[in-house]
Amino acid sequence: MCRARAESGAYADITVLYKDLADQLGIFFKGLYSQALLDLAALRAKIGDIDGHYHQAFLPANKSGKCPFCGIHDIKGPHHTTREAYDHYLPKALYPFNSINFRNLAPACHECNSSYKLSKDPSHNNAGRRKAFYPYAPVGQTIELQLALQHADIANLEPANITLQFGPVAINEEIVTWKEVYGIEERYKAKICGENDGKAWLTQVLDEWTELGRNPADFLKAVALSARSRPYSDCAFLKKPFLDACENVGLFESQE
Repeated sequence: MCRARAESGAYADITVLYKDLADQLGIFFKGLYSQALLDLAALRAKIGDIDGHYHQAFLPANKSGKCPFCGIHDIKGPHHTTREAYDHYLPKALYPFNSINFRNLAPACHECNSSYKLSKDPSHNNAGRRKAFYPYAPVGQTIELQLALQHADIANLEPANITLQFGPVAINEEIVTWKEVYGIEERYKAKICGENDGKAWLTQVLDEWTELGRNPADFLKAVALSARSRPYSDCAFLKKPFLDACENVGLFESQE
């Protein structure tokens, strides 16, 4: 997932005193992020290239095969001939000086990049500067997730019937930013309500698993093990708290 804090001054600050200069600088620096320029041999020798970073640095580090920002969507791996697009973590429209700063460029799935984040600013909002995870922090941060359901009628489960709690509390400000920028709560709740996701996970417990002569407790133990060892496989990090919530509302009582 996203990491640590982003600390940066807003490019818009320059326009207060030097608007014309800021406009020209913005055009110049945003123009640097062009394929023609990035393909120049001299520049590539100096700063590297995105394709090389994706295949030589990112893929070996991201062993889950999932988007590092949402954790739910697959991203192109070593067996693909193309790669995911790189997002300007601090949008180049707001921070043009970072247009070709590779520490401001991070691969993201299409949903994160083009549907949710768009040009949102992780380091500032209407209230001012805010804390945010930083993709290239040397130490990752584990996110804790708890889930509760308001009722046991899964066939009619709606996002409004789901409560998500994220932790740890020590990084709550960063978590709030992450959720807002990438629409995390909406997307996680939609996945839980999906026929091929949350409802299918429950079906595995109530139908498929019991047909093999096992009980829900056995299944939940298997899911818990998967969530610890392979949290992004079949969205186990989301699957486990959902099935725990199903157990808490009594959905498995008649299956024991």
